[in-house]
Amino acid sequence: MNLFTLKTLGLTVCLFGLAIGGTTPVFAQQQPTTGTAQTIQQPPSVADPKAWVGKFLQTLQQRGVQAAVTLLIDESLYKTRSNRAEIEKQLVASLTNAETLLGKITKTEVIETKKLGENLMRYRTLVHYQLGPVLVEITFHRPENKWIIVGYNINGSISVGPF
Repeated sequence: MNLFTLKTLGLTVCLFGLAIGGTTPVFAQQQPTTGTAQTIQQPPSVADPKAWVGKFLQTLQQRGVQAAVTLLIDESLYKTRSNRAEIEKQLVASLTNAETLLGKITKTEVIETKKLGENLMRYRTLVHYQLGPVLVEITFHRPENKWIIVGYNINGSISVGPF
């Protein structure tokens, strides 16, 4: 691969990362599908965030984008959102674009677990594709004694800049 091709690929991946990285966290702020403050529909809970992240990464690598996205949507607060279909479509497009631009997944790994206060955890993972990695962050909140997936972020621009 020549230098021009690498720079073009890097710019494409950077733009891809900016395009998807700037839009994903907004969805977590939207209102639930039904209910008022007294009757908010509760999203599914997760017993063990670390185990869930492992299951998500394994599903993505072994069963593909649609299976992993279905898992994320069905087991998170996004299941209760009125714009669930839109969120799912956007997430499928983001992960499919990564595969189109960077090739097949070669491996996945958890690179950081960060506790943010007593009731918030963020897992940063790398999904390694043939031509570069994509950072996937998944955030869990524990309002009571149950963990709930409350956010995700996908960033493909790490392939071209300092991490």
